[in-house]
Amino acid sequence: MGVPASARVALPRRAYDTQVQGSLTLTAALAYVTLDHLPRPLPRPAPDRLRHDSQDVRAGYTVQLVGSFYLLTCFLADVAYVHKVFCKF
Repeated sequence: MGVPASARVALPRRAYDTQVQGSLTLTAALAYVTLDHLPRPLPRPAPDRLRHDSQDVRAGYTVQLVGSFYLLTCFLADVAYVHKVFCKF
């Protein structure tokens, strides 16, 4: 509440400020009401399925990590080559 109040005092008023502030307030109120009435979280999955899913996630992260290290190696090799060619000292 302090930021909008200080902005109102510090910044010059424009013709559309009231309409914009009103629409933002209504949108925030609608979002709050909507989020407040969402159903509660669903029950947790069975432990066996959870263990299987976590292994799948770990395998996916491992694949992505290997790919990231490969790209990093390629990038560092290019940087080293450019440094070797252009910085002869």
